[in-house]
Amino acid sequence: MLTKPALKSLILITVIGALILLFSFNPVMAEKLTLEQCIDIAVENNPEIKSAKNQYKISRESVWSAYGGLLPSLDSYLNASRTVYGPTSYLRYDQNTNQLIDASTGISVSKNYSAGFVMNYTLFNGLSNIYNIRDAKANAKAEHYNVEGTKRDIIYRVKERYFSLLQAKMLVEVRKEAVKRGEEQLKTAESRYELGSSALSDVLKARVQYGQDQLDLVEAENTYELAKADLNYVMDRDVSLDIEPVENLDMRALDYDFNAAFEVAMERNQDLLDAEYSMESAKYQKLSARGDWFPSITVRASYGWNDEDFGNIDNFVDEDYTWSIVGSVSFNIFNGFNTKAQHNIYRLRHKTAQDTYYAMKNSVALQVKQAYLNLEKARQNMRLTEESEEAAREDFNLAQEKYNLGAATILELIDAQVSYKQAETNRIQALFDYNLAVSQLEKAMGL
Repeated sequence: MLTKPALKSLILITVIGALILLFSFNPVMAEKLTLEQCIDIAVENNPEIKSAKNQYKISRESVWSAYGGLLPSLDSYLNASRTVYGPTSYLRYDQNTNQLIDASTGISVSKNYSAGFVMNYTLFNGLSNIYNIRDAKANAKAEHYNVEGTKRDIIYRVKERYFSLLQAKMLVEVRKEAVKRGEEQLKTAESRYELGSSALSDVLKARVQYGQDQLDLVEAENTYELAKADLNYVMDRDVSLDIEPVENLDMRALDYDFNAAFEVAMERNQDLLDAEYSMESAKYQKLSARGDWFPSITVRASYGWNDEDFGNIDNFVDEDYTWSIVGSVSFNIFNGFNTKAQHNIYRLRHKTAQDTYYAMKNSVALQVKQAYLNLEKARQNMRLTEESEEAAREDFNLAQEKYNLGAATILELIDAQVSYKQAETNRIQALFDYNLAVSQLEKAMGL
C-alpha cells in the first residue's frame, strides 16, 4: 500500500506528465485557402513580379531624368589659390597690383579667391530633348504593362495549380467511394460463396478489384499531396506546407462571345500593350537620334567674384565681380559617320519593334481564337460527361441489383463499377478542362 508522501509524489508526477503532453501536442492543421488568397500570396512573393516592379520604378526615374533636358543646368564654384614666388634676378610683374616688383631679394606670396555661378541652357537641339521625354514615358508605360503581364501569367499558373488541387481532391473522394463499393462487393461475394451460391472465382475477382480500388486510392492521395506541393511552389512557399482548398470545382460563367472577347483582348492584353508602347519608345528614339543632324543652340550665363582677400566676399555683388552671357550655335559637319550610323541603328530598331507589335497582335488574336474554341469544346464535353456519368451510375445500380438477385455475374458487376468510376473521373477531368479553358481565355483577354 502506498504511503501518503508516495501517493502525493505519484499524483504530482502524473499531473506534470499530463501538462507536458498537453502543451507539447501541437497538431499541424492544414491551411484553408481560397483561390483569391492563393493569388494574393503568389503576387506578393513571386520574384519575377518583384523584378518587373523594380524595372518599372527605374523607368519612372528615367522620365524625371528626361525632363531635366528641358531645364537649365546651374553650377557654383569656389576657388582658392596661393602662389609662392622664389628669389629671381629680374623684375616680376604682379598681376594683383599691376606693378613691377624686384623679387631678387626674397620670396613673395600671392593669394587669390574666386566664387560664382555658371548656367548653361540648350535652346534647341533638333527637339531631341522633347523626344527623349516621350521615349521615357512610352518606355515606362511598356514596363508597367510588363509588370501587369507578369502578374497575369502568375495568376494563371496559380489558377491552374488550384484547379488541379481541386480535381485531385475530388478524385480522392471518388476513389474512396470505389473502395467502399469494392469492400461491399467482396463481402457479398464471400457471403454468397459461403452459402454455396457462387464460385470461389467470384470471391477472387472481387478481391482483385478491391485491391485495385485500394491501389487507385493510394495513387489519388499521392497525386493530391503532389498538387499541394505544386501550388505551394508556384506561390513561392515551402512545398511541404499543408493546404486545404475551400472552394469547389464548378462551372464558372464567362459572358463573352468571340467578337467581344477579341475586342477586349485588343484593348487590354498586357503583352500587346507592352509591344505597342515599346514600338512607340523606339519611334521617339529614332526621332531623337535625328536631332543630331540639326544645329545646337545654347546659352551660357555666368557671374563671378574675384579678390586676393577672402574677407571681401561680403562684396560679392558690389565689387570685384564679373558677369557674362554667351550664346553659341554649333553644327556637326563630320564625325566619322557616327551620326548617320546611330540614326540608322534607331531606325532599324523601330522597324523591329513594329514587326514585333504586329506579330504580337496576330499572336493574341490566335490565343483568343484557340481559347474560345477550347472553351466551346469544354462546354460540350462537360454536358457529355455528365450524361455519361448518369448513365454509368444507372448501369451500375442495375448490375448491382441483378447480381444481388443472381441474374448477373461478378464480371458484369465489376465492369459496371469500373465504367462508373471512369465516368466519374471523366466528368471531373472535363470540369477541370472547362475551368482551365475559361482561365486561358481570361489570360488572352488580359483580364
